[in-house]
Amino acid sequence: IDALIGGGLRAGQLTELVGPSSSGKTQHVCSIPIGDTHF
Repeated sequence: IDALIGGGLRAGQLTELVGPSSSGKTQHVCSIPIGDTHF
């Protein structure tokens, strides 16, 4: 996934995840660990 989106998700930026129904969007979002919650 990191290679597909250019190195991973960036802190402080909005990322849109789109796809067909039942393609696993919610499951993927729920599996993203929260690394650092201090801004």
